[in-house]
Amino acid sequence: MSVAQVEQRIRENHDGQHLLDALPPYDSLEWTPFEAHPLAHVPMGLVLATVDNRDIVAFFTQSGDKAPEIRYCSKPKERLWSAASIIALSQGYLNILELRPPFKYIAGTAKTDKRKFSYIVKWYFMTKGLLDSAIAGNLADWCKVFYKALQAVESQMPRQDGRSTRSEARGEYDAVQESPEAAGNGSTNDLRSARRNAQDESVSTLAAASHNKRQALQTPEGSIMSDCDTLCKLLAQENYTHLLKNISEWKKLDWYEGRITPDSLPYRLLVGKTSRDSINIYAHLKAVNDTYMVQYWFMPRRGKASGVALPSKDLAAQNVIHPFDKTYDRTCDSLSKSEEERLEILVKWYFVASGKINNLLEYEPNYAARFLDTLNYITNRINHRAQPIRKSNFMPGVSNRPSSSSPSSKNSVQSNSLRSPRISPRIASTFTFPKALALAVQNRRSTTPQDFESQAAQDLCTATPQTPGQVVPRAEPRASRTPQRALPSPATRGTKRTADDACLTSVTAELNELDEQLEFHEFAKDGFLEQEALDTQNLKVKQSEEEKRFREDMEARLENFMEEQHAEARKWLEDQRAKSQKFMDGWQRKHDELTKVREQVAERRKRMRLEKYRTLNGVGFKNQ
Repeated sequence: MSVAQVEQRIRENHDGQHLLDALPPYDSLEWTPFEAHPLAHVPMGLVLATVDNRDIVAFFTQSGDKAPEIRYCSKPKERLWSAASIIALSQGYLNILELRPPFKYIAGTAKTDKRKFSYIVKWYFMTKGLLDSAIAGNLADWCKVFYKALQAVESQMPRQDGRSTRSEARGEYDAVQESPEAAGNGSTNDLRSARRNAQDESVSTLAAASHNKRQALQTPEGSIMSDCDTLCKLLAQENYTHLLKNISEWKKLDWYEGRITPDSLPYRLLVGKTSRDSINIYAHLKAVNDTYMVQYWFMPRRGKASGVALPSKDLAAQNVIHPFDKTYDRTCDSLSKSEEERLEILVKWYFVASGKINNLLEYEPNYAARFLDTLNYITNRINHRAQPIRKSNFMPGVSNRPSSSSPSSKNSVQSNSLRSPRISPRIASTFTFPKALALAVQNRRSTTPQDFESQAAQDLCTATPQTPGQVVPRAEPRASRTPQRALPSPATRGTKRTADDACLTSVTAELNELDEQLEFHEFAKDGFLEQEALDTQNLKVKQSEEEKRFREDMEARLENFMEEQHAEARKWLEDQRAKSQKFMDGWQRKHDELTKVREQVAERRKRMRLEKYRTLNGVGFKNQ
């Protein structure tokens, strides 16, 4: 399965040649030599990002006869590095980094997003010629997923005006999800099918429709309604304005100017201090895909000069100030997903209330229902809390649930269900409050701020926390709202709601929520297995490094030992030669002395014998 076969299928079966052309070529990306890694299957690695002078690299490893697998790690940016300086990373960690194009357009935490991300990385390794084929399984299925990955990348690429095509499609898609027809009496499978069909619509078609819709709603700047006024009006219409009194006014919080990261807003909000060193913890908003993501940072007193990111789940162990500490259970060790979401919603509210952002509702239409759920949760955490203003049709001592014969019973069932503080944001998004929000967002550019209730705006600006012992005066029952201020009736929304329909919708939404929880449960399993594989890989790398280090140490010690032995042998030989020379010199002198003495003795003996011979011969001659 070559690159040419994949290109042919994408071009002929999916008409996606323009998507392949939109991808940056492989030679425009940064590649780094990777032979030093003991598990690397190819000699090059693809640099996805650079953080703190370290490269985030994607590389391939292979175990036995298995297909090559993609891995991620962090290494020093300098060219000379060792395997011991490598830190293995999971794919989920890449989502919090500022990746390079095109990888930053497709990074996500969902299982499908991770799969698409890996397909794009594999494609670059294949086009560079480092892998013959990274395709496992059926080629048609692989190309289908790869085509969706190309669509996801193309939809996030910035155009000439700086916006992405997905942001245009999101408005129309959310309108489909929030429409009354999408929340009908169908089964769970029907709802899922409708949701999938809406997601599979052509991006260009949705973008064009959304663009035309915004052009029709375009009005002069003076008639734009702020997000703060929109939320305040909706709270006032549902008699929830008193909930704002249980949280601090935005002016009483500590705000600081300055960016923590280059792509963040130039404002920081103090949310608490670290429990260990009492260092300020700031919350800031970062623009991501035409919406806002909340991040938390603290500035260390020494060490790093820049801020250090703090995961939101770790805020449970820090000293968080009011009202942010009321969004979670103070006895927990780490924040759950729902608690992180409530804290994020409250932080975004203060940025909206202070006027630092004014397009949140355009990109998050269900924010109002989630904000109401957060306010209800905070209210339940506070003992001395503000009391609601009772309406004329909800008198004290009378049950708040109207009878089935009441003309407004159908709409009231949904409102009472929404008032339950335990309802989740996903379930609440199917009831009355988000419908009113959708209508308000539609009309926000054609409505002036003067049309708001003055009481709602005053409550927003002067909202203060309820102090212990303070008595809240009960307001007199006021008259029913006028038809101009009432929420759209079921007839105007195009659906006939009953109590059974509301219950069925609630159960369906709850079932969808359970399905999402099961999916997150599967993600947790995948994350555990992935982390286990990374730990095993790190263990193997560590063992390999330890073995290599031990071998090098033993070789060095053996070399030193042999050098010492050679030095001792050379010294012994030199000593032996010196001793031998000394002995031979002494022996030679003694030998010369003995030889000389012997010669002298031999000479004396010779003379004595000669003299004796002469004497004997003379004596004998005379006797004769």
